Amino acid sequence: IQKDKDFKPIFICMLLMFCSTIIGIFLNFQFGVFTDNLKRLIQYYMIFGYYFYFKSYMCKYNFKCKKYFICFVLFVLLLALLFNSNVSLFGRVVTFWNSGNAYANAFIENSVFSGVFRYSFIWTDPNNIAYVITGIIAVIFLLTNIGLGEKIILILINIYILFSCMSSGGWINFFITYSLLLLHKLSSQRIQKKTNIKNILIFFL
Repeated sequence: IQKDKDFKPIFICMLLMFCSTIIGIFLNFQFGVFTDNLKRLIQYYMIFGYYFYFKSYMCKYNFKCKKYFICFVLFVLLLALLFNSNVSLFGRVVTFWNSGNAYANAFIENSVFSGVFRYSFIWTDPNNIAYVITGIIAVIFLLTNIGLGEKIILILINIYILFSCMSSGGWINFFITYSLLLLHKLSSQRIQKKTNIKNILIFFL
């Protein structure tokens, strides 16, 4: 791992996150959030570990991720279409994966606490799938060879799912992500080959 060119910036990030967690002990001691902050730190460390593991695996076995990502996007789209056509049936289908989802039970009864239906995929928080779907599609753009028609279809799917989620944070993430993708496209020919811009973008996503 230490020989990987991404190790140094990620290690620096891990150190900064660790320092932030320690500082938070003293600044937010009265709020009792240290345990939560520590859990988040460990979760991020595990994500970095997964990043190196899957990167090594994909490089070693020449793993092609495009078809799996596309299948995931289509699965999310399928459930979104079901959600918008029959929210009660959607709630019953979602309980197959997440039986403890209170929102799914509310969907079955056609009633939610706020009176507004928001698509949350098989998860509880609609914001989660809003962030994830944009990130997955961005990775498809960066790491796979797809035509212009496929890109347009994926962007339209992304927009449709965001409308279904009604996530403000998801829209902000969408515009930032696609701005970075556009910046990468415009500047790719001027960036030196040794600069691994793809991994930098994936890291921020």
